Amino acid sequence: MSEKFTDLTPPQPLIIPRGMMEHKDFETYFWKWYGFVIPDQNALQLIKKYTYGKTILEIGAGTGLWAKLLENNNVDIIATDLMAPIYKNNWYRRSWTDVEEIDAVDAIKKYRDKDVLMLVWPHDNNVWAEALKEFRGDIFIYAGNSGPEELHKEMEGNWEVNIKKDLNIFPTSNHKSIKIGQPTLYIMKRKDKK
Repeated sequence: MSEKFTDLTPPQPLIIPRGMMEHKDFETYFWKWYGFVIPDQNALQLIKKYTYGKTILEIGAGTGLWAKLLENNNVDIIATDLMAPIYKNNWYRRSWTDVEEIDAVDAIKKYRDKDVLMLVWPHDNNVWAEALKEFRGDIFIYAGNSGPEELHKEMEGNWEVNIKKDLNIFPTSNHKSIKIGQPTLYIMKRKDKK
């Protein structure tokens, strides 16, 4: 079992020590602890509303922050990530909740009965498009910006957007060195087959 933070309460509010945002390595530390994007309470409630009564399968969950925040909002979620062991005993990056060590495509095959798939800020890798092709459920939740080209082709071809919501990269959106683009939350449903 991974080490967990017992006092997790983000994002209401995230406490950042005085002077930390001006530190030259702020982005690196922040991303290692929290990830590239954090859902606000509105985003969490949108996900809860559109997945009510269903269990979410999250692939590429990293440290499990989104999973933990959704669990705190009474959403059923299974967090998976092939790199999960890296976060177990690492001083700078620990799991917020249990994250199962499993490849994205294998996770979808193992949890084939899940109707909702979630992917947050994927790195460039074709495994995400392969995983989405393998997924048989009806709801796909994606949070990120440009992301892998093959994944976006799969999304455009087979999914339609129900909800689109801009997300903050950091708890304050005025950090001067952010150059990675506006992250967006998409809640999509599978297109009807003709």
